[in-house]
Amino acid sequence: MLLARAEGGKGVRFAVLGGDVREKEAARYLWEQGVSLSLWGLEWEGDDPRVQAFSEASRALEGAQAVLAPVKGLDARNALYGAGDLVLTSEDLGALEPGTPFFIGRANSWLRGEAKKRGFRLIELLERDDFSIYNSIPTAEGAIGKAMAESDVCLFGSQCFVLGFGRTGQTIARALAGLGARVTACSRDRGELARAYTLGYRTLPLSRLADHLEEADFVFNTIPALVLTGEKLSLTRPEVVIVDIASAPGGTDFAAARELDRKAFLVPGLPAKVAPRTAGRLLGQVVFELAGEMTSPALESWSGMTRQ
Repeated sequence: MLLARAEGGKGVRFAVLGGDVREKEAARYLWEQGVSLSLWGLEWEGDDPRVQAFSEASRALEGAQAVLAPVKGLDARNALYGAGDLVLTSEDLGALEPGTPFFIGRANSWLRGEAKKRGFRLIELLERDDFSIYNSIPTAEGAIGKAMAESDVCLFGSQCFVLGFGRTGQTIARALAGLGARVTACSRDRGELARAYTLGYRTLPLSRLADHLEEADFVFNTIPALVLTGEKLSLTRPEVVIVDIASAPGGTDFAAARELDRKAFLVPGLPAKVAPRTAGRLLGQVVFELAGEMTSPALESWSGMTRQ
């Protein structure tokens, strides 16, 4: 356990709105800290007086001192992703006290407008360094697992190119190096390249990627823009394995990859696919700590946090 409450989470109520295994595991983590739960669109195993399930979002939100909504966010109809009949409305959000922390992966424009109008505090987790870095752990393992499953050579001693050296790129590079791979960090950001150099990786400006792509046994792309064009893909080895974890449509020309008979895979959203329980525990820890640090009328009873 990374975090513990000095006096437990007693007296604090979180509303948890739907979601997948991650939100379910996050809710259980919060419950283990003593937090009471109001659930909407989320099943709970067992019978506990601190856990209440509601059929209406407004009832779950009423009296909540913090809210956890799905990492996937809301769809175009403001419904929870994967639960088309669970639509959040402006009237539902009217049950929240001003200043109440509302955690979500990434908000749409409607939810941002509601936060401004109603005064609740919107926290987009995917925009935060702490959550994204934690989230990069299952992402890196999933990406590397996919590469290993699709190749007939070991990562040990192989040439691995990591495109983009941000939060996730750094975690992937470190894991690859730990497996004995030779890592080349590619970025258009000079600061990222300097960081990669200090960590002992070969560095390569993205503008020079075409000059070295033929060396790669594996390519891991984290850049959400088209960087692996058909022209660049034609420079790769026939047996190369490309794992693209950037948000759809990714940074690879997959049509060109098919024409060239290259193994290229778009695998976004890996935490929910490969390690949802771990991702959920990390989610719970982040929102628990953040809520404990915030001051608002809804959180007057929330005491300080301690690390152990």
